[in-house]
Amino acid sequence: MTPGDLWDILIVYGDASAHDRLQFVTYLKEHQARHPFEFRFCGHFGFGGKLRIVEGKFKADYYPEDRTSDRDAWLKVLNEKLGEVSLAEIAPHLKEIA
Repeated sequence: MTPGDLWDILIVYGDASAHDRLQFVTYLKEHQARHPFEFRFCGHFGFGGKLRIVEGKFKADYYPEDRTSDRDAWLKVLNEKLGEVSLAEIAPHLKEIA
C-alpha cells in the first residue's frame, strides 16, 4: 500500500479532499517519525478531523464537542479500514518520493 492509497481510504471513508493528497504524502514523508503525528484532513468530521499514528498504526478522530451519531458511525468504519494499514507497510514507499 502506498501513501496515496492511504489517502484514498480517507477520501472514500472520511470525505477528505482529493486536492490534499500531495500535501498529505509530503507531510507524512517529512513527519512520520514525529510523536505525536497528526494530520488534519477534516472531511465528514469538520475542522477537528485528524489522522494520527498510534503505535505504528493509523487512526482517525475528531473533536468530541462535534460528536454526532453520524460522525461516530463514519469514524468507526474509517478506523476499521485504517486499522488494516501500518506505517511499516507504507514507509518503504515514502523513500521513493522525491
